[in-house]
Amino acid sequence: MSDHLTEENAASDTIPLTRYWNIIIQHWWIVVLAVLLSILGSYFIERYRVPHPYPYATVIQVGQGPDQKPLESSSTIMARLSNVYIPKALTEYATSHGYDEQQYTVEVEIPVDSSVVILRSEDKQESKEDLLTLHSNIANLMIADHQRLFELIQKSLTLDKAQAQRVLDFLQEQARLFPERFRRIDDSVLYIQKQLSELESGIQNAQKNRAIILTSESQRPASDESLATTLLLIDSDIDKQRAKKAELEQRLSVDIKKQKDELEQQRIDNKLEQTKAQKIIDSVQLQIDSISATKKIIEPSQFLRLPQQSPYRNLLLSSVLGLLLGGMLTFFIDFVKRANAERALR
Repeated sequence: MSDHLTEENAASDTIPLTRYWNIIIQHWWIVVLAVLLSILGSYFIERYRVPHPYPYATVIQVGQGPDQKPLESSSTIMARLSNVYIPKALTEYATSHGYDEQQYTVEVEIPVDSSVVILRSEDKQESKEDLLTLHSNIANLMIADHQRLFELIQKSLTLDKAQAQRVLDFLQEQARLFPERFRRIDDSVLYIQKQLSELESGIQNAQKNRAIILTSESQRPASDESLATTLLLIDSDIDKQRAKKAELEQRLSVDIKKQKDELEQQRIDNKLEQTKAQKIIDSVQLQIDSISATKKIIEPSQFLRLPQQSPYRNLLLSSVLGLLLGGMLTFFIDFVKRANAERALR
């Protein structure tokens, strides 16, 4: 007896799959209605769905100054674009075409640690001409302002280079004169050496004459006053020539050497100054070559929009969703009926 009750309780606790199928068959119209409503809803969503807008973009490369940094900081560029260039371009274009300047929007994006500015917009295909013109006008306003900064920097660097070039030209002109100045010093040395040689010959001749006079006079019985006078004149001439020789030797060994050393130092200093001037010219030229003007690297363009989902795929998904919802709804209705029946029996 107990085994029979146990089997009945076990049978009552288990629900065969046929029961689920019967529930669905019994309420088939609910499932069909759910599928139809899902398909109808998907149809209306697909029909009245707003298509994805077309993206529009312009990419601007900000020019660089001599310090390898942008002509303006990112914050300044963002402020000028948001508060000056974009409002001005929108207002002027709206005024010339007779519509509200709020009809279009242009967003600005500046990537971190980048000298690139991106102008972005999204709108329908019919707005292509207006948005491309607006992007171009905004970019041109920014490029025109930066062009003035670029020209000022370029002019300043050009003047610095010209000044350094004038200094270098002057130093090179001085350097071309150094060989001639050295040649003049060498000519002076030769002239002094010639004078020394002549003085040495004159001294030797005077000494020889003096010796001859003394020898000839020693053979005479007595000396007269004329001999003394002659010897005095010869000695005076020898002393003068020796003094002149000493002066020339002093000039040759000290003054000329000093002049030559000073001229050599001037030549070395001139060479160093030329090197400095050339370095300045090279540095300024490098800065001139490194600066660049702001320009558009991607012209205002319309890009491909996001692809729309296939309507057949949406209908298939809505049909599956309707089946699931319809099945769940039939089970819920059956559950409510059974719950109400059990409550009525109690």
